[in-house]
Amino acid sequence: DRQNSSVFVDGFYVLGTAATFGFNNIERVEVLKGPQSALFGRATFGGAVNYITKTPGDEFEADVNIDISEHQRYDAAVTVSGPLFGSEKLKALVSARYFEFGGEWNNTAQGENGVTSGDEETKAISAKLLWEPTEQLSITVSGSYAEDDDGPPATTSLPADLDNCLFYS
Repeated sequence: DRQNSSVFVDGFYVLGTAATFGFNNIERVEVLKGPQSALFGRATFGGAVNYITKTPGDEFEADVNIDISEHQRYDAAVTVSGPLFGSEKLKALVSARYFEFGGEWNNTAQGENGVTSGDEETKAISAKLLWEPTEQLSITVSGSYAEDDDGPPATTSLPADLDNCLFYS
């Protein structure tokens, strides 16, 4: 099936989902309702969501976010930004995120020590390099990498010995 809306990062199409994209280096989110094919091409009949990432700053900055919760849920994000080598013309931003969720449900169909369902793990890193050789020219190079390693989703399943809905065995 074709999707009716699409996700973009800095105007570039994201294939699939942007669920692994961390929000620690997001400057703003643009939500455009209705057909957007004139601006963003196909698959935007229902609209487009464009994540605009932060630009490297003129001064050194660091941002750290850590969240530890129930069910072995850990979320850590680090963003570092600033000029490189003391230069006013070359700036960089690096952002990394690690997310882990131990799952909330035990798969009892596989016994007492069954597999946990709903567990998730995400590793993501992105970087942006900004070079401004003159006041009229700026060149930006950016890239990102994300990896998801999710376990089986939580579903309902009963073992065969509990399948007693019929009148015969």
